Amino acid sequence: MNGTVRLSLCALLLSVLACGTLEISVDRTPTPDVYSTGTLGALQAQNADLATKIAALNSTVSAVTNTPLPQPTRTTVPPTLPALPAATRITFLNGATVGVVNAPIQAAQSQSYVLKALKAQPMFVFVGSANNDVTVSIKTQDGTNILSEAARQTSWQGSLPQTGDYFLTIHGGASTENFSLTVTVPLRIVFAAGAVSGTVNGNTVAGYGVSYALFAGKGQDMNVDLENLSSKASLSIYGFTDGQRYLRSDKGQTSFHFKLPSTQDYIIVVTPTVDNEVSFTLTIKIQ
Repeated sequence: MNGTVRLSLCALLLSVLACGTLEISVDRTPTPDVYSTGTLGALQAQNADLATKIAALNSTVSAVTNTPLPQPTRTTVPPTLPALPAATRITFLNGATVGVVNAPIQAAQSQSYVLKALKAQPMFVFVGSANNDVTVSIKTQDGTNILSEAARQTSWQGSLPQTGDYFLTIHGGASTENFSLTVTVPLRIVFAAGAVSGTVNGNTVAGYGVSYALFAGKGQDMNVDLENLSSKASLSIYGFTDGQRYLRSDKGQTSFHFKLPSTQDYIIVVTPTVDNEVSFTLTIKIQ
């Protein structure tokens, strides 16, 4: 019996020595029965060490993951403005409201002029030629078309959308010919706050008339008086929107009264006779 026990103990001892110590790796789970080896304490210590290393690795990965990536620098590119033509500047004489250019132009060629004007000013543009085939196009200083070349127009009128330069390009016709470009920009009259009338002292320039623009409402009464004339001159009055002529200069009148038929700008022109230069006082009353 004792011999049998001794043989069993020896067999068990040889079995343990043959198995050795269990190894733990990161990428696999040990399959032997832990309790059969008698090394539970060693495995727990190894597992604790392994858990510490994994926790440290996870902490490093998290830190790297949460680090914000550098953002690319955004560069704002300003919009490209349309190219504007090289242009000859038109500068009105002191006190004048009209500019005139007389020049030749070759067939199918173009030449440009530029002038400065204010927002909401009315502007009238007319180009005349012998064959009536010289036309005009108009752009703002930012390249916006007011009147396109394709429209093939010889005249334009409108209220200006902004303060700044306006480019007027003349387009030649079928043959070389002379043209006359006339640009009229009336001076705007605004009454003082609470006032119903206004007075302007002025002079005609180079024999041309002087134009004024005044906004008034339908049904109001307008009185216009031209006084203190240094020479002969007369009034002309017409509606900017409706184009209606209410008083012609050839009537020779220096005063006029009428009830306004519509709400719009009214254009009042002091016109000298026989190309005279005339000083004057213009008084306008609206009630």
